[in-house]
Amino acid sequence: MINLFYTKIDIDFHTYLWEKHLPTLPYFMRNEIVRYHRWEDQQASLLGKLMIRKGLKMYGFNDECLELIEYNKYGKPYISGKINFNISHSGDYVICAISENIKLGIDIEKITRIDFNHFKSQFLAQEWNGIINSKNQLRQFYKYWTQKEAVIKAAEKGLSISLRSFFIRDCVATLRQEVWYLSDINIDSKEYCCSLAVDRKIRHIDVYLKKVYFNN
Repeated sequence: MINLFYTKIDIDFHTYLWEKHLPTLPYFMRNEIVRYHRWEDQQASLLGKLMIRKGLKMYGFNDECLELIEYNKYGKPYISGKINFNISHSGDYVICAISENIKLGIDIEKITRIDFNHFKSQFLAQEWNGIINSKNQLRQFYKYWTQKEAVIKAAEKGLSISLRSFFIRDCVATLRQEVWYLSDINIDSKEYCCSLAVDRKIRHIDVYLKKVYFNN
């Protein structure tokens, strides 16, 4: 089972979240959050950590579980053991994926009108043709982009991996001899594109998607 929690940032609840939930986090996490200048980034970071804690408690961890989080040399947070988690945020949404014994990565992007031709060099020829020949080129661009980002995050190597270093075909990617399976996650699909990458084939019913709230 893969648990996906998502929530929305909201300026109306920022002070409440700041006063009630920020003090419950470990010092190093509070310090990380307050470094952001924009309230949107502060709240997205805070909500992401609250969702990690919520997810870890489902697997038997206690309220102090965030103290156990470490970071690998690429800056990806992890916790020793069999639990894997990943966070992404864009626009108004923050999403957290968490599971046991399944390596995963998640990426969400708000679909904005951009000249995606500037990113042609980031894609292989077959992928670029898929974008250009699509009925909805902008959405297809974001689909490929979130899929590639999800794979890179799942592979735990950060920016050391080039988007052009692997090819996505039929929602499957092979990166450095590891195979990754991709799924579309439907969150506000008219304005957002979200992709999940995992290291094994999964069924739709194995993914549990839930909106969570921290403002009450």
